Amino acid sequence: MNAPTRIPLLAAGLVLIASIAALGSIGSDASPPMALARVLALFLQAGLPAGAYLLAGIGWGVCFTRLTRGVDDPAPVNAALGVGMLLWLSHALGAGGLLAGNLGRGLAFALVIIGLGLLAWSARRGLALRVSATGVLGAIALGVLLVAASNPPGWLWESEFRGYDALSYHLPLAQEWLIAGRIQGLEHNVYSTLPSAVESAFVHLGVLTFAPTDPGSTLPGGLIAGDGWRLIACQWLHAWLGVFAAWVCSRMVRGFVPESGRGLAASITFGLVLGTPWMIVTGSLAYNEAPLVAFCAVGVVASFLPGLSSGRRGAVVGLLVGCACIVKPTAILFAGVPAAMGLAITIPARHWCRAAMLGSIAGLMVLAPWLARNAVFNANPVFPALTGVFGTGHWSPEQVARYQAKHAFDGSLLDRLSLLVRPDPHDPAGPRHRGLLHPQWGLFFGLAWASVAGLALFRGTRRLGLILLGTLILQVVLWLTFTHLQARFMMPALGIGAIAGGVAIAHLRSPPRAWTLGMLCVGAQVLASVLTFARQYDAHPNTLLIVGPALRTGQLLREALRERPDPTTVDRLFEAASPEALTHVAADRQGRLALIGGATPLYFWPVPVYSTTYDRGVLVEAMHAAPDAPEAWNAHLRSRGVGTALVDMGEIGRLSRWGTSDPLLTPERVRAWLETTRPIRAWEDAGLVLVRIPRQYE
Repeated sequence: MNAPTRIPLLAAGLVLIASIAALGSIGSDASPPMALARVLALFLQAGLPAGAYLLAGIGWGVCFTRLTRGVDDPAPVNAALGVGMLLWLSHALGAGGLLAGNLGRGLAFALVIIGLGLLAWSARRGLALRVSATGVLGAIALGVLLVAASNPPGWLWESEFRGYDALSYHLPLAQEWLIAGRIQGLEHNVYSTLPSAVESAFVHLGVLTFAPTDPGSTLPGGLIAGDGWRLIACQWLHAWLGVFAAWVCSRMVRGFVPESGRGLAASITFGLVLGTPWMIVTGSLAYNEAPLVAFCAVGVVASFLPGLSSGRRGAVVGLLVGCACIVKPTAILFAGVPAAMGLAITIPARHWCRAAMLGSIAGLMVLAPWLARNAVFNANPVFPALTGVFGTGHWSPEQVARYQAKHAFDGSLLDRLSLLVRPDPHDPAGPRHRGLLHPQWGLFFGLAWASVAGLALFRGTRRLGLILLGTLILQVVLWLTFTHLQARFMMPALGIGAIAGGVAIAHLRSPPRAWTLGMLCVGAQVLASVLTFARQYDAHPNTLLIVGPALRTGQLLREALRERPDPTTVDRLFEAASPEALTHVAADRQGRLALIGGATPLYFWPVPVYSTTYDRGVLVEAMHAAPDAPEAWNAHLRSRGVGTALVDMGEIGRLSRWGTSDPLLTPERVRAWLETTRPIRAWEDAGLVLVRIPRQYE
């Protein structure tokens, strides 16, 4: 089979530039050249340090060359292990408080510089960069990804409630840890007890970019310092990890297709991973799905990759599954179980114990810093899981019950199965797809199932097809059985299905047909991604591309007030200010700001008093101490140093209806309490009110 026509790298670069210019001007007053200039400026400011971190991780993969010797193409396995190692080091050093101060900055730079040096040494023979016609479509997907990642957190993606998770814990945790100088458990944010490898990388990135960390400064610090460009750097880091996931998956196909078809198979796989809308959506946010896709795909394929002895195969798979787990704990299901199946199939039974022992030791070594940190913080190494075994820690049984209810699906087996193909009619946010037909999957699962079936039926690829088919079936069953059925929780299947698609199409007997089919499949996914992006915010996805996070960090408001405008202009500025920006100038500087109901503290400074809906917030503490005495609640707030409060009545009402908030935190009780406070400003459309706690309660 002849490889598809090669396209010069310059052509792919031109397609990327044109895509950024065109996509960046959609729904915005910015012209294409202005949008391109903005994204290029962010590339230089935010994308380069993020890219340096990723490339350093790839360089650290040199440390694993002896472990992977014998593999036909060890580069993607080594690269995945290297990136996992750097994430592990960021977390381990951060948990030990060794990323703070001058010593911490020195260690942070040393890890990156050494990694880049190792990468340069390993690539001393040169890099052959070639792009196929199919791969040019990947350049369009990359354009969508980078434009989306250049928009400020909290603006894009309706399916993610405007990146709610990034605003509530992925970025706020990194911000709090960066200010505190240590990665640690926080009683007000349960998600701080998760492994947090990617969030640790955000902390590392903050140290690398000299983020100011004085908590007493009147100007915002940490990741939101200045115009908040470091928040964009975190999004660019995850976007680069998405590109990395597409690359490692594309390299893993080499051993399963003839040499003449490797270019086509790799190009299709790359395009399917990067071009599928879910990768664009999650990859452009400060999430953790992208490295999960990479580690799951490489870990599963490594379980049956030729060239490894049984012991080394077990160790490699154990390390990769461990890396996936420190990114997202659910990987123990979506990566660990299929990888164990692959090992059982490909390793002789007499070697199972050896492989299992070495794999378990390797995996536990990766997990050890997180387990130790959690055990010290809460006496439960896997909190908030297994509370029946290790205890509930600082939580009450009622909090555990609420958390578990929210993170489980309580429907029948038939309900679960039906959600694979139809919208959930009982979803609190309205009917929407959760399963394989979610619009942001595009045609992916149709292609994936057809590909694994074709590979399983073809004699030359039967074993590969059966293993990949078994992996996809396992992942779907595990998703149905052990999760609360959110569509993006199926992201670990992306790499597996893309590899199957690339290999299957490359095995077609007619090269022109294979090339055409590959173009159509990748093109359909990329088109779906472009349309998904273009439809955001009523077809205005780039409204905040130029202004960036500065609108919410308060920088724009401070600059406007610094010019000493007339009183009428000041009133207009305050009227148009976001809640975060307004609190920077209107909050009681003699006390901290508390978020009541809301749990998205990212843009506030100093870090406010807040809690997730599962943790016991400062107002809930007061309610439990004196359930029917609102004035006593003010005394409690003042005793905790709270001077102002931003109350999200809309969120309080929603969480109360859904049963995820504390039973005492009801709209009626909060309204009664607001009568005892002094109002500052209300945002009626958003259901927000900013109030001052009377000083008489100090």
